[in-house]
Amino acid sequence: MLWREKRYLLHKTTLLQGRVIKLFARSLSDDDIVSANIYPHIKEGLLKPCEMSATKVIDFVESLSVLESPEGRRKV
Repeated sequence: MLWREKRYLLHKTTLLQGRVIKLFARSLSDDDIVSANIYPHIKEGLLKPCEMSATKVIDFVESLSVLESPEGRRKV
């Protein structure tokens, strides 16, 4: 994944039959992380960032790019 010209390794875990989504991404070039818990079934979706601003998490999710491998397959 690419965000702000840096590569990130993204982990997404879905729990409780989709009622909780855990998002964790770590930069491959420095110590930056993005982490949040998302509760899509509460109200219109509840975002709980982990020790960072909601703005950072939202910006990460909205502007994230998937890298392509040389063979044209997506690297995830």
